[in-house]
Amino acid sequence: MTSDTGAVPRRTGLVARLRTDLRDPLFLQGYALMVNTAVTALLGLGYWFLAVRLYDPAAFGQGQLMITAMRLFSSLVGLAFV
Repeated sequence: MTSDTGAVPRRTGLVARLRTDLRDPLFLQGYALMVNTAVTALLGLGYWFLAVRLYDPAAFGQGQLMITAMRLFSSLVGLAFV
């Protein structure tokens, strides 16, 4: 028995599901955020690998100290503790 109700046949597979998801604006934005996070993480990891290789340990440590201090200060200012 076949039903001719005009229903679209169900697609199977990861690629088909991804194509279906990308038609929905909510899923599209969610996937865009995930890709953005992954690219940012890879760029940050690459930066730190280059920094470790190109700078001497003392300069690297001072730079890391300054970055950590700035992040702490910005967090405190954001919470209005300062």
